[in-house]
Amino acid sequence: MDSARKKIAVIGTGAAGFGVLTALLRKKSDFDIVIFDIGKDVSQASLPDSPSADEVSTYYDQVYKEINSKQPRKFPPPKTHLAKQIPRQPVGQDISIFKSESFGGLTNYWGSTMLPFTKRELAKWPISREDLNPYYKLIADTVGLSAESSALDEYFEENFAVLPPIKPIDELILLNEAINENKKSKKFKIISGINHCGVETRPDLKRSCVYCGECLAGCFKDAIFSARQKINEYLSDSRIKETRRVAVKKIKKQDQFWEIETIDGKKEAGFTQVFLAAGCPASTEIVLRSFDISDNLVMADNAVYVFPIIYFGRKISSADHSYVSLCNLILGCVPNNSSDQLAQAQIYPNFDYMWRYNIPNFLWPLLKPVVTWFRSHIFWARLYVHSDYSQSYSVRLEDDKLKMEKHKKANYNNQLKILMADLRRAISGKKFYLPPVKPILQKVNSHYTSTLPFGNEILNVSVDGEVAPGLYLCDSSIFPAAPAINPGFTIMANACRIADKAID
Repeated sequence: MDSARKKIAVIGTGAAGFGVLTALLRKKSDFDIVIFDIGKDVSQASLPDSPSADEVSTYYDQVYKEINSKQPRKFPPPKTHLAKQIPRQPVGQDISIFKSESFGGLTNYWGSTMLPFTKRELAKWPISREDLNPYYKLIADTVGLSAESSALDEYFEENFAVLPPIKPIDELILLNEAINENKKSKKFKIISGINHCGVETRPDLKRSCVYCGECLAGCFKDAIFSARQKINEYLSDSRIKETRRVAVKKIKKQDQFWEIETIDGKKEAGFTQVFLAAGCPASTEIVLRSFDISDNLVMADNAVYVFPIIYFGRKISSADHSYVSLCNLILGCVPNNSSDQLAQAQIYPNFDYMWRYNIPNFLWPLLKPVVTWFRSHIFWARLYVHSDYSQSYSVRLEDDKLKMEKHKKANYNNQLKILMADLRRAISGKKFYLPPVKPILQKVNSHYTSTLPFGNEILNVSVDGEVAPGLYLCDSSIFPAAPAINPGFTIMANACRIADKAID
């Protein structure tokens, strides 16, 4: 490395690391970048570029065989990637949350929904939607955001679409129309639209989605965006000097420079700027250790409630196997009271993965026709609510390791009961029906935020993410709360903003 050039560290290769690198590499400036990340490789599909339908089916038969042989039965099943479970971080004795250890972070496993925060979600932020808009656009262009104009634009305003939308199954298109026509809700306005997501939808491209329906088992086409894809492209930039596949332990100021110590005990000094973008749990652990913080911090999450929607009409889907098992529809639940928080429901078809994860392989040929028939008649909704009504976790260091415990339970309060009643009014009709049952609360989610929010007393994070001269906290740990909207798009955009402001 040239000792006369700026030396920059980027810690993390997930959503925030991708946002930081996207901003840095657009600069004309000369500097040297070292990337630090645990960086374990994810599994890759062993299929030709253009496999036949039979080859795809045979490949996923093997994936499910491996799942059945290694994974315990669980309903609803956890995400996997080509039969490999996501690593977990314990929270107390009986639950655990996802742990980011792979190159590309949790974007290797996310559902890819990309919706921006609005004035309502940004109410406690020191920046506005106008501040984020250019970065939302840059990230949407870089990722390839699939969307179209819909009723959702009434709330989210700009959709930042650059690719055609995904194609929901026909019955869910009908549900989308029915919800937007239904004006029976009382306390919430329910709006619906096709999911806005980071999926390659342009036909005939190498990564283009083929609608095989196996999204949650791991996409053999890599059609679902992962930070891994773009960062691998970025590595060809001569300013990225090294990628260290090792976890960072702590960061320390040495004279006017920063020193980084990795978990293997090695140290490297001389960094003029450090962008900490390892994801909320990992960045929090590094900060606790680096600044000798003994306080218990609180990590916010979203409560997620699952419920079915039943369709009693005739089957109208044109093909049994042409679908995506990612979220097909987004329902925005907009409260009439401007001070209340938005809730968001994601609607999925009755996808094979939910059942094949738990069904022995030898039974699948017998049950497959039944599951296929129900794909057009039962849909699954996942209702996300704001962290004000959700579980949270306490975070501290114990014996120099991250220790997490339950802090607050999700609260199924009267507001949520009113919301479910309004969802029933909005959904039920035109042969759709939402049963009057209490939704099932998932134990944990994966939208972790708020351990070190902007301006907190423990570590004064500036509006531009700076926690000390030249050290920037870039991921969701600085979010003031966890809105119901999936945070990935905003993590990328805000990290991009921070890095853009930090470099001339």
